[in-house]
Amino acid sequence: MPSNPNPLNPWEVLVEAQRRVPALRFAIGVAGIAAAAAIVSHFAGDTRSAVILISLVFVGMILLFAFSRLVTARSRGARIAGELLLWSVTAFFVLFLGFTAWAAFDGRPCNWAEFLNWRRHPSCIQTNGEKPPSDPDTHTSAALQTYDGFTIMIPQDQKPPSPRYWSSKGGYWEEAYPDGVRSFHDITGRIVLNGCNGTRTRKQDYPIFEVFIPDRDCQAKRLMFRLNRDSWNWWLPMIDPK
Repeated sequence: MPSNPNPLNPWEVLVEAQRRVPALRFAIGVAGIAAAAAIVSHFAGDTRSAVILISLVFVGMILLFAFSRLVTARSRGARIAGELLLWSVTAFFVLFLGFTAWAAFDGRPCNWAEFLNWRRHPSCIQTNGEKPPSDPDTHTSAALQTYDGFTIMIPQDQKPPSPRYWSSKGGYWEEAYPDGVRSFHDITGRIVLNGCNGTRTRKQDYPIFEVFIPDRDCQAKRLMFRLNRDSWNWWLPMIDPK
């Protein structure tokens, strides 16, 4: 192993830095895990979280290489500073992996799960960043204002529309298909759209898809949707809401 690695050879620089700061191996391993998570998120359709994860990994690896150069410098002061900075980046990667794994499996911390556009823990519902309903009585009377169920008809090419039966289950909505298959939409907050109070939901197996369900007192008995936190769009009318 060279005592003075070639500064233009990233591999030699990192190898020498690992010799001086063994924990650097762990930081590089965490970066690899995060990169793999970004790839999985991309293929799962969650492009936003994939871009965030891979961007953080890219920035982190640049910092690791830059600080590794300091560790391998001839100046004792530069080496000490480099070691401290490498330990700091390693600690960041440890926290990054811990919070990301926690968000993936439990939906918390709330802000980090929301930032990654992942499913959040039910306790996070009241901490969302959406504007709450303007009616001060809405929170106390939400159970009286929301529907218990309704039907929507999904258009199909060269086939009759397919019904979907939505029913409220308290903390989430269940969407039942004619063949018995079910999907679930988590309730993520109470918001106002077009002057109408309603419930915002997020599909569990496709978290970039959100649906707005208006309350009973809204004139428009029609759902709205958005993808990747883009603008809200009108979707399908609610049939036989109860």
